[in-house]
Amino acid sequence: MSALPSQRFQFTIGNLLAAMLWAALVAWGLASATDLAYSVLLLVMLVLMFTSIVACIYCRGRRRAFAVGFLVFSFGHWVCIWLTLKSTGSDYGSFPAIGVVAKLQEVLHGRAGLTQLYFILNFALTMLLGFLGGIIATLLYTEPRQTTGGTPSI
Repeated sequence: MSALPSQRFQFTIGNLLAAMLWAALVAWGLASATDLAYSVLLLVMLVLMFTSIVACIYCRGRRRAFAVGFLVFSFGHWVCIWLTLKSTGSDYGSFPAIGVVAKLQEVLHGRAGLTQLYFILNFALTMLLGFLGGIIATLLYTEPRQTTGGTPSI
């Protein structure tokens, strides 16, 4: 047996419960697609993004790596959405995800047209990309090497 700490990516029970809560909120939002679901998922997304900014400042090690990865990927998704809206003149029909949203709208709710589902799906995708970025950053993070200071004794 080696005395070195394990370098594998590990999940705590708290992390798994948070992931289950996120999955439940997204499933509820996709199933209901109401103004309430839109508001709740928007607030959850904003709280997660702002919390990652605070974590980038105050955390160290793997937690900071996760926060930076989350922030870069989730904010990057919003920049892509903004650039697409700016270049198309707020035409939501030009988004790549619009086909998925239209099919989900038809399957889940049986009606056509752009509803809150489109925005709810973008909020969920932003958070999912943030989690993916956090996991990638954590896997790529390496601990800084400890140097032993002082002069050698004779």
